[in-house]
Amino acid sequence: NPELNIDIAIEQMGNLNVSIYNLTGQHVHTVYNQIASANQVYNLNWDASNVSSGVYIVKVQAPNTQYSKIVNLLK
Repeated sequence: NPELNIDIAIEQMGNLNVSIYNLTGQHVHTVYNQIASANQVYNLNWDASNVSSGVYIVKVQAPNTQYSKIVNLLK
């Protein structure tokens, strides 16, 4: 199943950007880039059927918050 499900909620209303990068830092896909409401769970989905198996970085940028997670995509 080449899909990644991402559930995310932010504490403060503002722009939410969730993007995927490969290990060399190249942007692969933007999953979400819109204004998001506070304390609402967003169920996001990345259809990774057009990329190869490997390790990717999910980068989340929200008001006053920024973090990354490493994911391993296996097809």
